[in-house]
Amino acid sequence: SIHRLSAGLVLASVIGGPSNVDYAYAEGSATALEEIVVTARKREESLQDIPIAISAVTADQLEQRGITKLEELTLQVAGVQYHSLGLAIPGRVNSSIRFRGMDVNSQVPTFQLGTLFVDGNYVLGGTHSIPLDDIERIEVVKGPQSAYFGRNTFGGAINYISKQPSLTELQGEVKALTAEYAERDISGSVSLPIITDKLAIRVGGRVFETGGMWRASDGGKLGAQSTDSYQAALRAQPIEGLQFTVRYFSGRDADGPAAGGAIPGR
Repeated sequence: SIHRLSAGLVLASVIGGPSNVDYAYAEGSATALEEIVVTARKREESLQDIPIAISAVTADQLEQRGITKLEELTLQVAGVQYHSLGLAIPGRVNSSIRFRGMDVNSQVPTFQLGTLFVDGNYVLGGTHSIPLDDIERIEVVKGPQSAYFGRNTFGGAINYISKQPSLTELQGEVKALTAEYAERDISGSVSLPIITDKLAIRVGGRVFETGGMWRASDGGKLGAQSTDSYQAALRAQPIEGLQFTVRYFSGRDADGPAAGGAIPGR
């Protein structure tokens, strides 16, 4: 099965400068506590002060915990479940986001109670092509969120906040992972200012592939998966307090036959 996910250009304007991260120091202690700023209600607020049930995970926390996909993240966040296996179809054909056990037992997008967003933009269909390498923060918001995200969020919403191109310095990283069953996962990104403090660009990509863990009776591989994705962002700050970001993303999943089995009730 082949699943394609592509997003066109997204234009956003932000009044005010970039998020400032404040640090609070405990009296008599040298330990610094980082204040996480979230934007679940369309404005910057401290995670500690926001009056809704929300879990926020930063890029550093994702890396420290070795989280590379949404399914691994939801195993560490209470009240939310994500499965790439939807209904009775094995593999990465359908995905399902459930909040607090609520489920409609349907893959029709308009029936869903929990939905994924990227920078507040609705993601239709599967989520497998979207890598976590280019994500600055993930906000998991529980409870009805129709006022902020629209329909299909009666149970909650998951919002990916993308990394912004740096207007002041050159940044870049490359990650590579290999494992048995011919698995490889290679990703990289680079951010550079074109005009210091005015214009910057960020580009990146990811190649993931696994050869499958089982063989069918005819010798074919079962469970083989591959994902290719590419993204680019152009950030402009013509005057102080006004920013524009234009983003492009393209992703493609190409999987072989999935492995499945039947367990007798007796």
